[in-house]
Amino acid sequence: MREAGRVKDGLRMGLAGFAATAVAYGPARTGYGLFATDFREEFGLSTGTVGVIGSGLQAGFLLALVATALLVARLGSRLLFAAGGVWIRAERMPAAERPRHGATG
Repeated sequence: MREAGRVKDGLRMGLAGFAATAVAYGPARTGYGLFATDFREEFGLSTGTVGVIGSGLQAGFLLALVATALLVARLGSRLLFAAGGVWIRAERMPAAERPRHGATG
């Protein structure tokens, strides 16, 4: 019965990760596609270069999915979840510590 509980917990964690990815990655990917023409004009990029950038983003995402699956199998989901929380917190600290300017600051 204990093994069934682990599967259920793993499924729940997987579904939460799927939802977080859909919410975060989907709009970003759509936004890149919507603004690709503007990026091309602003930075003087060829259509091929914009396509390579978009393909590279997708390939990186897919590689990260495979790496995550392998790491979860080896280290467990809790450790990776905690490490992700620490990483995002450390990454956001410089932005939070910047002085604010403008009407709100």
